[in-house]
Amino acid sequence: MFPNATTIPTINAGRSIGNLYIGLDKKRVLSVMGSKGLERDFEEEREIFANFGYKPEAHAQFIIGFDSVWQYQESDEINLPIFKIYFKQDKIVYIIISSYGSKFFDYERCKRIITEKGLGFGDKIEKMQTLYGTEFVRHQFGQYDGDFIYGEEGISFVFDAGELRVIYLFESDNPETISKFKENYSQS
Repeated sequence: MFPNATTIPTINAGRSIGNLYIGLDKKRVLSVMGSKGLERDFEEEREIFANFGYKPEAHAQFIIGFDSVWQYQESDEINLPIFKIYFKQDKIVYIIISSYGSKFFDYERCKRIITEKGLGFGDKIEKMQTLYGTEFVRHQFGQYDGDFIYGEEGISFVFDAGELRVIYLFESDNPETISKFKENYSQS
């Protein structure tokens, strides 16, 4: 695992970070992460988004759909830099990988984690476009520079102050989800 390991996990679009992958069941997620963090159901998560002033149905995890979510706090002793894991029928459907840090994953340490194409935390939008192309769907929200969604690949990138700070992973071969992204967000 990352805190004590000499190898750094790779992020694979539409699939995984290290040995945490889309489709993994909760019991195995618990063994990978070392903790389940704070658990909420769909309605509780929806209320949190609404309380922040966000329109929940305009966010990818709500478009994809889920039953429950595990959220990790700064104090959780976890094995990967994960902020949230969303589940449908007790299997992972959406993963939020965050470089904002905790006592185990500071920003400098997170910068060593890269995608299979070579994009890492701290990189600029231009590098993302060079590696992943300019065919993305953009979701603008909050103070962020944007969430750049590559639906066909199952990955999206959130930039803040010009730097990549958050990566979302989800199933890549779902044409209905990709269509909904395009309906809800602007095209590149």
